[in-house]
Amino acid sequence: MKTIKIIIIFISTALFFNSCTDIIELDLKNTEPRIVIEAYLNTSDSTFTANLTMSNEFYENGEFKDVTNASVTLKNQDGTTYTIPETETGYYFLNNIISNPDDIFSVIITDEDNVYEATTTTPFPVEIGQVIPTPFSPPGGGPGGNDTAQYYQVTTFWEDLPDVDNYYRIKKYKNNEYKSDTYALTDDRFANGDTLASLIMYELYSGDTFKLELLSTDKQYFDYFMDIAILYSRGPGGTTPYNPKGNFNNGALGYFGIYSVSEFEFTLP
Repeated sequence: MKTIKIIIIFISTALFFNSCTDIIELDLKNTEPRIVIEAYLNTSDSTFTANLTMSNEFYENGEFKDVTNASVTLKNQDGTTYTIPETETGYYFLNNIISNPDDIFSVIITDEDNVYEATTTTPFPVEIGQVIPTPFSPPGGGPGGNDTAQYYQVTTFWEDLPDVDNYYRIKKYKNNEYKSDTYALTDDRFANGDTLASLIMYELYSGDTFKLELLSTDKQYFDYFMDIAILYSRGPGGTTPYNPKGNFNNGALGYFGIYSVSEFEFTLP
């Protein structure tokens, strides 16, 4: 009989403050502006996206400045090369990217005289098998002691692929709004080839639409966001913030990741 590994994820807002895919914590010791690269290949819709900004100096407030007119190139190890156009200020995008599991891709970004490069491997896609929402009454009425709220345990099942290392991230959306107040990351280190399940508690009401995305990611993407999760789990009394470890060279902040997406959406009666 196949084993089901339950990954219980009860991560409250108190643990992660505004954690989302676009958070970069600046190193407080760094006074020189550095390029911040958020680049990812979504193999499910065959799109590549890169957002380039420049960090501020330590005592300079305001949003990061967009990096425009950069040269962005995506290369497959098989020799296929894509030139990525700038479609909006600081935003580079191209669709119809051909990829297969185990393909090795590199991103090369040239900004003025500086060149930044990162390489990673395309993961194998994994599909959500089943999602079960179950009413749940937490002790004390749940977060904040709200005894009028309706909470659900949303359990997501999927089959882990055997004989390969798999890394996962789960994202959730309530009524088409991405919810960044919880952070769910796991791998198959102790459950290779098993049926995996994640358990998330969330406040939902009749008529609410809830969507889950299961991202099958490369290790570099997983490690980067795990760094962010660890950073935010320390809370306001934690140690000095640090830069999550990315995979770009030449002092660039950020990451280049590859993932596939499996979605499941339901509406509560």
